[in-house]
Amino acid sequence: MNGSMIRIDNQRGAIARAALLLGVLALGTGCTAMERADRWVEKQWVGSDHQLPKEKTDIAVRTAETSATVVFAPRTASLSRDQRDLLERFAAGSGASRGDRALIIASPAGGRGLAERRVQAIAAVLHRRGLRVVRSYGPGAPDAALVSISRLVAVPPNCPQWDDLMQRRMVDEYKPKLGCLDAASLAVTVHRPGDLVQGRPSGPSDAQTLDRGLQQLREGKLDPPVTAAGTGSPQSGASGGQQGGQGAK
Repeated sequence: MNGSMIRIDNQRGAIARAALLLGVLALGTGCTAMERADRWVEKQWVGSDHQLPKEKTDIAVRTAETSATVVFAPRTASLSRDQRDLLERFAAGSGASRGDRALIIASPAGGRGLAERRVQAIAAVLHRRGLRVVRSYGPGAPDAALVSISRLVAVPPNCPQWDDLMQRRMVDEYKPKLGCLDAASLAVTVHRPGDLVQGRPSGPSDAQTLDRGLQQLREGKLDPPVTAAGTGSPQSGASGGQQGGQGAK
């Protein structure tokens, strides 16, 4: 009886130890599998692999030019109402902003003085929109002038849709090649495309003024004057002396 009970207890202990050993092995195997999975994800998702090459995300800055013809009545230098409206709509629809260039080419066939007055009439309309006008004279229709407006434009990179890329199997789902949309967003939102080519000149510096003020502060020239504080006012003393003199009289 006692021997059978001892054998049962030993069997139970062996089973418990085996179960504990299996649990430890399963836990270790699970941790190893998780570590392998983490390493695989890190290997697949590498930051440099997500970005497109620089040549694929470059923004092109080009010069866009649009032209229109302004017609004058024979031997006149003033714009008709229709031609003025057409010129204003043309300038507004060109997308040009302040500082962009407008070239006016007029024919001197009717005389140089008439051509200059016609150019001046066109330039007045363009100046009101802040355009920089360049004048030129050359062969052409005697009663017409050619107006060309040029400006810088930012051309965004070509960003195919994500679904198209997936359907054409041109991208790995683990390496999506991001970055194109960022460049495209910058290209369409930049106010002055020329800033993408060259920065604007810096404004005036206040360094000399600040240095001069600091030097005066160090030399004590900006300290407030120090005056001695008295216990009484001169007026009170004078009035007291006068009262004393009247009392003696």
